[in-house]
Amino acid sequence: ANISAALNKIQKEGILGHLHRKWWIESSQCKDGFIQETSLGSLHSFSGVLCVLFAGFLVLLIIFGIQFSRKIQDKESRMHQVRKYHLFFVINHGKKAY
Repeated sequence: ANISAALNKIQKEGILGHLHRKWWIESSQCKDGFIQETSLGSLHSFSGVLCVLFAGFLVLLIIFGIQFSRKIQDKESRMHQVRKYHLFFVINHGKKAY
């Protein structure tokens, strides 16, 4: 309730309108010299963002490659164990397990 009353008071006194014009309307208009500096700065910032994204993508590919190779090695290890147990079964029982 106190906040609403304070907001109504500063709105009636015109302070809210003045702050709105100051921070939203007047500050959003760029001066001629400032536009070029901003666009050069934003291009430099954008290239930095692209470099960071590219580096992150490379790290992601490296991690994916490591995980994929480990998964393949685990699968081959399990297949080797299955073949070993199958061979053990065939040797000890004298017939195929099919």
